[in-house]
Amino acid sequence: MLLLALLLSAASPQFDTIVGPRWTQDGAALVYEGDILVAENEDGSRPRELAPAYAFDVVAAPSGEVQRVFRKAKNLTGPDSTDARGESLWSSAQEADAFGAWLRQHPVLAPPASQQIRFDSGQKRSRPLPLRVGSRTVPLIEESGARETQRLLAGEAQLFAGAPAPKGDFTRASEVSLSASPDGARVAVLWTLEFAREAGNTANVIARSQLAVIGERGVGGLDLLDAGAGASADALARKLTEAGFRVAHRGKAQKQRPESAVYFTDGFEADAREAARLVGAKVVEKATWNTPFAITVAAAR
Repeated sequence: MLLLALLLSAASPQFDTIVGPRWTQDGAALVYEGDILVAENEDGSRPRELAPAYAFDVVAAPSGEVQRVFRKAKNLTGPDSTDARGESLWSSAQEADAFGAWLRQHPVLAPPASQQIRFDSGQKRSRPLPLRVGSRTVPLIEESGARETQRLLAGEAQLFAGAPAPKGDFTRASEVSLSASPDGARVAVLWTLEFAREAGNTANVIARSQLAVIGERGVGGLDLLDAGAGASADALARKLTEAGFRVAHRGKAQKQRPESAVYFTDGFEADAREAARLVGAKVVEKATWNTPFAITVAAAR
């Protein structure tokens, strides 16, 4: 199950849950099921056994950008169970038969098995799971924070931020599925947070998920700091993202700079030099401070 199909740079329709991301055999596309749910209870929960109100088959580019959306199933419990997002996407989606024809021309690999995220007793950080992209491996770690919020870290840089836990006696579970492209150059990371509680004879569940495709350059995360760039920082962020970098954080630099500079941690010098080329920085140096990001860009005017 999952919520948002975001591929770092590309916007997509917003789904409540996503199921089974898998690559085509030639690695030219990513395919998954996107679902939109309709709340059945005042607190936004739903009985586990209910099917999604709207289900779609989605074809995305290797970057994760959605290319085509097909109707799959519509399961409404009554006239009041419609959803504006679902109705809008349903009306614009292609017919289900067209997806079958597309699949016959583009065979897909089997989806990966999900891995449950586990915490040792009393710990706020989960046991790490390895994320391997190309020649690089970093740990995936889920971290619990204030108000029972969660976030998923790739290395030490945030990949996803989860919503606060709902009020009430809910138990939390989370899982990750990692789907590597056939050449291993990209990995689709799917993170699902699920909160459940017993309510009479049913188990009420709130599930939200997020999806991102990461290339080798995006594994460590990039910190983009405004050191005088101002509004042009938005264009720089887009440029870096399009080149495969993952802009994991943006903020203000401690001081304004006459020229841009790029800093890197061990193993990321080559990528830092490419980032410097993209932003027009002449200074490329190893970071001398502790940072969770593989690369830091201080963007001047």
